[in-house]
Amino acid sequence: MNGQSIIQEHLAQKYGTYEGSLCIESILHKYLHFPNEAVYIIDCQRAQLEPLTPNFNRITGIDRTHQNELTPLYEHIGGDFNEVLQFVHSVIKCGFDAGLDAALENDYTMCLYQTSDERVIMKYTTILERDTNGLMRYSLGKLTDVTGLIPFKRFVYQFLGPSSTRVQLRFNQIQGYESVLSNREREILDYIGKGWSSYQISQHLYISRLTVDKHCRNMITKMNVKNTQEALYIARNHGEI
Repeated sequence: MNGQSIIQEHLAQKYGTYEGSLCIESILHKYLHFPNEAVYIIDCQRAQLEPLTPNFNRITGIDRTHQNELTPLYEHIGGDFNEVLQFVHSVIKCGFDAGLDAALENDYTMCLYQTSDERVIMKYTTILERDTNGLMRYSLGKLTDVTGLIPFKRFVYQFLGPSSTRVQLRFNQIQGYESVLSNREREILDYIGKGWSSYQISQHLYISRLTVDKHCRNMITKMNVKNTQEALYIARNHGEI
């Protein structure tokens, strides 16, 4: 999977007509708040990106001229490149699923990733407008450089808004993710995410520490991960906890 596959995903849709208009000034007034932010629009039918702020290249770290192409959005991503690209591909599929009926500008996705030059970027995306077929016609994105403001451990994401549960479920289906955790395992993993020790969890849940550790081993085996921190990361990204 690469940036070209995402472009093809946009171009392959059966678009209807678009009868609205975009007011760039009001968009910037609504979404641009700080100088470390870059706002852009994607014309989905043409698979073209339109930066709305002059600092787009600076925030992305791209030092070349780009002809409104989408690839600058992916060229600057660092070590988690393949994981971020897979995430973006799945989010786009959700965006083009008219049956989800996600709320324009109210349902959105946020993610945190690291660039190739080790800066930390928070990315916000939402559907701006749909066409007469109910397909995503314009989407809006905002990149915020949060280097030094938010500590980075690894790529994370979250779906927010009134339709976030439906979007998360569809996203999980697209990614082929199926929940394997029991309610108790989710509960224990949630406490681990809060920094609790096995002893603290056992005292709180009125179970033995050995039982807590057994649940942790079961989670690691079920999810095919190396440790509970990796299990926690996956569970959070897929809306388990």
